[in-house]
Amino acid sequence: MNAKTGLYKWAIMSLALLLMGTFLVPIGSSEAGSGTLQGYVLDDRFQPVRDVKIKIVSAYYGHTYTVFTDDSGFFSISLPAGSYVLSLNPNGYTVEQISPSIAYVKPGSTVNVEVRLQRVLGDSTLHGYVLNEEGEALEGAEVMLYSRDVAGFSLNGVTNESGYYSVNLPAGSYHVLVVDSGYSYVTEVLDITGDVEKNYTLLMPEGAGYLVYGKVMNSTGEYMSHIEVSLIDSANGHMVPLDKDSFVRTYIFRIKVYPGQFKLIVESEGYTPLVEDITIDGSSPAWINNSIVLEEAPEEDIITEIHFSEDFNASTVTQRWTLSPTTKLYGLKFTAGSPLMQIDRSLGNGDLVIDNTEMQRFVDYLKAIGPRKHLTDGYFTINGKVYEYDPEGGFEVEVNDITGPVLEGEMPQVVYTFSYVAEEGFENPESIQIDVLGLDSGEKLKFFLPEEYEVIENFGEDVGMIDEGNVSIFTAYRVFSFTAKVKEEPVAKVTPARADLLRFREEKSYVLNLDDPLNLTAKESYDPVGEIVNYTWAVPGVGEYYGEELNITLPSDGEYNITLTVTDSSSLTSTDWILIYADGVGPAVVAFIQNETGVNVTSADEDETLTFNATLSTDNTEIDTYVWDFGDGTGIITGDVVYHVFRDPGVYNITVNVTDIAGRYTIYTISGFVVRDITPPVAIIEPIGTENAVDVDENVTFNASQSYDPREDPEDWVYNLTLYMWDFDESDGLWWENNKTTPDSNEGAIGKVVVHTYSRPGFYTITLNVTDSAGHTDQTNYTLEVRGADLRVSFVEYEPAEGKMTEGKKLVLTINITNKGSVKAEGFTVWVKVGGKKIKSEYISSLEPDATYEFKAVWKNPTAGTKVVKVEIDPTDAVLESDEDNNVYEHTIKIKEKKSQLTTWLAVGIGVLILIYIGASKYYRDQWGYEPILELFRREGGKKEKGSRKEKGAGGKEKKKGTGKKSEKTPKKEESEEEGAPEEEEEKAEGKKDKKKGKKK
Repeated sequence: MNAKTGLYKWAIMSLALLLMGTFLVPIGSSEAGSGTLQGYVLDDRFQPVRDVKIKIVSAYYGHTYTVFTDDSGFFSISLPAGSYVLSLNPNGYTVEQISPSIAYVKPGSTVNVEVRLQRVLGDSTLHGYVLNEEGEALEGAEVMLYSRDVAGFSLNGVTNESGYYSVNLPAGSYHVLVVDSGYSYVTEVLDITGDVEKNYTLLMPEGAGYLVYGKVMNSTGEYMSHIEVSLIDSANGHMVPLDKDSFVRTYIFRIKVYPGQFKLIVESEGYTPLVEDITIDGSSPAWINNSIVLEEAPEEDIITEIHFSEDFNASTVTQRWTLSPTTKLYGLKFTAGSPLMQIDRSLGNGDLVIDNTEMQRFVDYLKAIGPRKHLTDGYFTINGKVYEYDPEGGFEVEVNDITGPVLEGEMPQVVYTFSYVAEEGFENPESIQIDVLGLDSGEKLKFFLPEEYEVIENFGEDVGMIDEGNVSIFTAYRVFSFTAKVKEEPVAKVTPARADLLRFREEKSYVLNLDDPLNLTAKESYDPVGEIVNYTWAVPGVGEYYGEELNITLPSDGEYNITLTVTDSSSLTSTDWILIYADGVGPAVVAFIQNETGVNVTSADEDETLTFNATLSTDNTEIDTYVWDFGDGTGIITGDVVYHVFRDPGVYNITVNVTDIAGRYTIYTISGFVVRDITPPVAIIEPIGTENAVDVDENVTFNASQSYDPREDPEDWVYNLTLYMWDFDESDGLWWENNKTTPDSNEGAIGKVVVHTYSRPGFYTITLNVTDSAGHTDQTNYTLEVRGADLRVSFVEYEPAEGKMTEGKKLVLTINITNKGSVKAEGFTVWVKVGGKKIKSEYISSLEPDATYEFKAVWKNPTAGTKVVKVEIDPTDAVLESDEDNNVYEHTIKIKEKKSQLTTWLAVGIGVLILIYIGASKYYRDQWGYEPILELFRREGGKKEKGSRKEKGAGGKEKKKGTGKKSEKTPKKEESEEEGAPEEEEEKAEGKKDKKKGKKK
C-alpha cells in the first residue's frame, strides 16, 4: 500500500467514526438512573492497548466523560441513562471499529463496547532542529503538520532540550506550522516523502506581530459575557491553533496568526454566529475590530406530538425540530459556526456549499443517532409508568432541502417519526395522570388522548392548554402534571362575585342596592372530567349574557330570578338559579342630641356627656347600621343610640350615616353644635437664663409663649391667647388689681413677649396673668434676682504687725477693696477709722466686677490702748449694691505704752558698772591673788550692811517721787488727732457729694 492509499484509508475510517460519533445539541437533561459502559481496546493483532484516552459524549445533551484503558486494555465507567458516542485518537493508531457505534445505557444495565485499532506505520520522517535567531536551541517548540490530502488529519512533534524534533508520518503534502511562545509562526507547505530533514529558525515578532484581535458586543452595545472564537486557515483547511500568546476571554479575543487567508467565526449562546473573511500579510499584519456586533438568533423550536392508543399501551411519536443558528451538532468533528457550517466542514469538503451527498450524509447521521429519548422516565410518565422506544416500529427522518450556499441557506428542519410502548401494560384505566418530567429548551409536548377521554383542568398558557377546544388534546410547555378521565356531565353553580354588595335574605335569595352593579360568577361550576366551554345567563326582562361572570346593572326595583346554564366540552349541560331583590330607596333619618337630664340641646360644655339618638329613623326594608361622626377627629361610633364627650371647645358638625340591608344610605348632619370652653388657660413664664438672674440696667425679656389653652390632645393646645399682662414688682400690689387697664412703664407691660430694665438690685417677683378666648384666666409668679455691685474689704495688713504696735510709732494699714458683684461700681468713698477717729478717706472712681482696689492709711502717732479699726465702704450709699451688709470691716488691735528715758539710761549705767567690776576683779586676782572690793566688804561687813539698808529706803523714796511726776504729765496730742476736725468736715462734704450723686443715678 503506497502513502496516498494509506491516507485515503485513514480518511474513510475518520468519516465512519465521524458518523458514529455525531450527536445532537444538548437542550435538556439526561434520562434518569444510571448504568455501566465498559469494553476492551485491542490492536490489529488483538493485543490490548493501554493508556488510551476515551472521550464519551452524551448523544443528546452534550455531557462529556473521560476514561483510560488499563494494562489489559479494559475500561469501565458509570453513566447516567442515555445514548453515548465514543471517540479516541490514540498515538500511532487509527480507529478501525467501535461496536456498537451508539451505546445506549439503560438504568441498571451494562453495555459492552469493542474497540479495534489499526497500527499506523508511517513510511516517511520529518526531523530537524528549531533554533532562535541567535542559534540557540528552543526546547518545547511545536512542529504541527496538517495534511493537505486528507481533511482533518494532523500530526505534531515537540522539540527536546537540544531543539531536536522527529515526526513519523505517511508521505504526502502537509502544511507545516512551527511555533513557540513569544516567537512568530514559521509556516510553509511541504511535500514529504522518505526521510526529510528540516531546520527552522524562530524570530521575535516586530511590535505586536501578526494577530487577530476583537471585542464583541450585542446590538444594544453591551459586551458579551462569554464568546467562542474559531479561526480557519482557508487555504490549508484547518483550525489555527491557540498557543500561549493567544486567548479568548469573556468578550475579548487575541489570536496569534501568520500571513494568509482566514475565516473568522465568532459565536455566543443565543446569537447568530459572525463569519468574516480576513487577510493577513505584510501590509496588514493585524486585523483589529473593537466593535464586533452579534445579533440575537431565533430559538430552537421542538414540537413533539404523542398519539396514544385506546388502551394507552402504545403511542406514535412525531417530533419536529427546527434548528437555530446557534445549535451545536456536538457529534460532528467541527462544531464552529451555524449547523450548516458544521455539516459542510464535518460531512463535506468545507467549500461553504452543501450538495445532495452531504445532505444525505446528514440524514444518515441523524438515523444513526436514533430518537432523542429512548426511555420516557425523564420525559413523561402515565400513572407512573415509563414508555420505551420500539425499534420495530421504525425510525423515520425527514430533513428540509438544505443544499446550496451555507451562508445563505435556511436552518435545517428535522422530523422524526417513531413509536413508544409501555414497559408495563395498562388495563383501560378510567382516570390517568400524566406527569411531564422534563422538556428540552423550546419544546412543546402535545398529547393526543383516546376520544372517550378528556382533560379535566386547563392550566393556562404558561403551563399548557387544551388544544383548539378539543378536550382530548393537551399541549404542555413546561414541567407539571395533569389528569384526564372518561367524560361526565358538568355541574352549574351561581355564586355572588361581590358578596360585599349583596345582603343575604334566605337560601339563594339576596338584596341588592339598585345603584350597585350585580356581579355573579359561575367559577364554582365544574366538569368532573373535562372543561366547561360555555356559560349562559338569563335575566328576566333584561336579556341573555355569556361568560363565566355576569356584570350588569338592574334597571328598576323588584325581584329578578336569574338562571345559569353551563355546557362542557362533551356538549353536556347543567342549570342553576339565584333570586335578587333590587332596592332603590334609602332610609329616612331623624336624629337629635340630649344632655344628661334628657333635654334636647344645641350646645353643651366641654367634657359633658351627651346622648346621640337616631332611633326614630325608618326604612322601606330594614336599617342595618348607624355610623356617627362627631367632627372632632375621635373617629366613628356605631349604633342607633350612642354617647360622646367633646373634650375641646368649638363648633362641630355631627353626621350620622344610616344604611339599610341593601347598602343604600342616608347621611344626616347636625350643623353648628357649640361646645363651650370651661377650662382655664395655663400661664407659663420661660426661665431667664440658667441662674434666674440678671444685672442692673440690663434689658430683660419676659416670654409667655409657652402659655397655652389646654385641649384633649397636646398637639391641639392653643398657644395664641387673647391677653398677656405682666407685673414687674416695682410698685405696691398688682397694677391690674388697682383698677388700671394699662400699666405704667415701671409697673408692668401687656404682650406675649415684653422687655423691662431694673435699676436697683434685689429679688423681684414677676407676675404673669393670661386670658383665653372664653375669658378664663390663669396667673403665675417668677422670682428674678437683679444683681448689682458687691463691695467688700478683702484684705487688711498692719505694719508693724499686731503685737509689735507701740504708742507714738507710726501705724500703716494696707487695705484691699474688691467688687464681688456683676456690675461696675462707680464714684464711692472708703473711710478708715481707728478708735472712732477717721485716719483716711479714699475716693474710688470706678471698680470693675471681680477687680480689687488697694490703698494705704497711716496713723502717724498712735496712742496706747485697745483700739477698734473700722473700714467703711460707701458709707453714703452712692453705689446700689446687691448686698449692703458686708460693707464694714471691724478689727480690734492693742497698742503698747512706750517706756521712759530715765529708766532706760539707769539700766544702761548699771550694766556698764558691772562690766567694769568684772574687769577689775580679774586684774587684781591675776596680779595680787585677791579681789580688793571683796576684801573691803569683809572688813566692813557689819557696817556696810547697815549703811546699805538706809540707802535702799532713801533710794526707793526718790524713785517713787520720780514715777509720780511722770504719770502726772499730760500726753502730747497726736498729729492724727489734731487733724480730726478737718477729717470730720471732709466726711460731711463727701456725704453731701455722694447723696447728690445717688439721686442723679
